[in-house]
Amino acid sequence: MLENGWIKLHRKLLGWEWYDDIPTTRLFLHLLLTVNIKDDNWHGVSVPRGSRITSTAVLSKETHLSEQQVKTALRHLTKTHEITKHSTRNFTLISIVRFHDYQSEQPTANLPSANDSPTADLPSANDSPTANHRIRKQESKNTRRKEKTDASGGFCYGETYNEFYECETIL
Repeated sequence: MLENGWIKLHRKLLGWEWYDDIPTTRLFLHLLLTVNIKDDNWHGVSVPRGSRITSTAVLSKETHLSEQQVKTALRHLTKTHEITKHSTRNFTLISIVRFHDYQSEQPTANLPSANDSPTADLPSANDSPTANHRIRKQESKNTRRKEKTDASGGFCYGETYNEFYECETIL
């Protein structure tokens, strides 16, 4: 399954007729995330961009929906022309009808690359708030100590008497 890259998701999805049907929405979003992004072939079968080869059982396992929920969701999406479905004895080819409306082929500037992490600058789950606070406090002290000594003449300043006294002892 694809695990890198991104998809565009427009807010108009909030007004989509199946948005309140959780299994149908979940399946449709899953299909958007897992269909081919370029034309391909599988066992001699042409699988165009915006399509994928799958089965009800596979979709059930991937989405954690029951097979009946998947069948119902596929029926909803087919009925409203969101997808087309071509079934054989061995597989089902599912195509998102207006895939080009959902995902353009042109890369858009100012969008994050697949390798960008949106949470890179945030503390990890292992960082405790108090540990982060201590680190920031120590960094702040180090910055203030550097500010206290001026390289041009050794002039020292501080906001409180203790800071001024510490500065005097440094010089």
